[in-house]
Amino acid sequence: KRVLAMRLKAQRVSTLVIASDTASYADAIRRWTLERRFPVLIDDGTPGARHNIARFIHGYQPEQILYYDAEADEPTQESIYRTIASAWGASDGQPVPERWAELEFVPPGVIVAAMDDPAWTAALALSADRGQPIVWLNHRSGTLNNILPEDNASEWRLTLREQVGALGYAWSGLGDAIDSLTVCLTMPTKVKIDDRIMAMTDYLARHDDASSWGACGMIFGTESEAAFRAMSAVFLQPRSVWFFDGYEGNFGAEYAMDRAAGFFRQAGFDRVLADPRPNAGRQIWRMRQRAGVDAGLVFVNTRGHARWFDLAGDRAYGSDVPFLRQPAAVHFIHSFSAQVPDNPESISARWLDQGAFVYYGSADEPGLQAFLTPEQVTGRVLTGVPMGFAFRYDSSNMIWKVNYFGDPLFTLGNIPKPIDEPITLEGAADLSERMRSTLRDQNFADGIASLVMLGEHANVVRICTSLLASKPDVLTPDVIETALLSHFYERDYAGLTALYERLPADRRNDARNTTMLWHALRPELDRATPEQLSLLRLTIRQESADEDAAALAPALRRAFGVGAVRSMYAHLISEADNDQMREKLQRAMP
Repeated sequence: KRVLAMRLKAQRVSTLVIASDTASYADAIRRWTLERRFPVLIDDGTPGARHNIARFIHGYQPEQILYYDAEADEPTQESIYRTIASAWGASDGQPVPERWAELEFVPPGVIVAAMDDPAWTAALALSADRGQPIVWLNHRSGTLNNILPEDNASEWRLTLREQVGALGYAWSGLGDAIDSLTVCLTMPTKVKIDDRIMAMTDYLARHDDASSWGACGMIFGTESEAAFRAMSAVFLQPRSVWFFDGYEGNFGAEYAMDRAAGFFRQAGFDRVLADPRPNAGRQIWRMRQRAGVDAGLVFVNTRGHARWFDLAGDRAYGSDVPFLRQPAAVHFIHSFSAQVPDNPESISARWLDQGAFVYYGSADEPGLQAFLTPEQVTGRVLTGVPMGFAFRYDSSNMIWKVNYFGDPLFTLGNIPKPIDEPITLEGAADLSERMRSTLRDQNFADGIASLVMLGEHANVVRICTSLLASKPDVLTPDVIETALLSHFYERDYAGLTALYERLPADRRNDARNTTMLWHALRPELDRATPEQLSLLRLTIRQESADEDAAALAPALRRAFGVGAVRSMYAHLISEADNDQMREKLQRAMP
């Protein structure tokens, strides 16, 4: 309720500021006031950052988009504190807690961050908007895939409790003032308790007797990724949802999606796409992924492992996770999907890379009962329960194996639409004008990047087609990787192939690029050109090598003869990373 009350008090402005770096990002947030706030994202020059900006623009639909390159100092812990104070209207030098007390505001949660971890950008956004104090730690970034021994995890958890207790707010039980913990750090996502692997986000906000004092979420990634996930949680209110029930027969009957989808229809959501059993197999899934999924909420039932999942008996892989056209909160009922979030081929990594700002999935085999049913979850979400609470059991003293990645206070509510009142930001340029200026100057790299961020994908295709014919050298690997998504969304698979061919080998094999190529061309194999077939042949994925090869073999035989098929299989057999896959390929070789 406190989160929703603040969102109703501070009006959202229909303006997006795209910051050129972290200093500009922090400087833009410094312009927030208690009455008016606007989203700020970071363009760090990478294709991933620009794709996320395009997703956010599609989901937020801002009337004004500014590109901001400020002459500002690099943020420090002290300057971030001043920025938060400014957003809450504190007078010069006034402590933030004093200002909150003056406003009769009680923080709903606590954030943990470190200045040497890039996810501080999320901590700044969530603190400045949600009104949450930041506990700053000296922290050495870890690896998400790692498992923290219980002794180390217990010591870390005790330190956190001491730090939270020192803030002076009631916090030790559910329903107290402090009810959430957001860890903005790259650290192990699993903890080993005896011989069991448990989820770090379900472990941290608990006492030693395992009783829960709050909901916990974790945000990690680069500065731009962390900012994207935090700003999406703060500013977006999805109106579209996709349900996919990949179970067969009567398995997990209480987890069927039908009634949950009905709740969203009754709530008047703009678009509710439901693929219920027994029709929700791999063929339907791959049809949905062809040009990206346009949904802000995604609910999936399936079973499998970290890098594969079954859909009505057919196997799909991490590489089958669809590209999202708008930022999405993803609830994925499945074993092991979040086991290795650092592995780019894993299910959780693919969702996060391809547009999810919230991901709820299992770190180990949890048993189906670890998940609330879709009806329970959607009933809670639609009544305004923050997702960090809506997705998990209430007040249980059992630690579960399911991780929550994202802001645990992300909430659906009856929030007014952003107001159309342009802001003035000295030194900022209108992104559309900047795009036109760079294209006039034949600065195609910046011009195409701006077009992608603006979501003008058809114009990206048009310009790239012209450049391929007249100035192909302009299309550097960075430009190509940024432009590929536009060709994918526009279903210009010939153009996508032409650009992909120009990538160096290491970038061709990047998980995001390979996924895009296969999503685009797999359904077109009967009509694929020899060049397209050759590219697919070179980008067969290790985890699905047998299925990729089987799908490709008929078309490869027609285009190049049986010798090419045998050569493909011989190469794959030599490259197989396990005996089981090697045996499958040997049996299939003609």
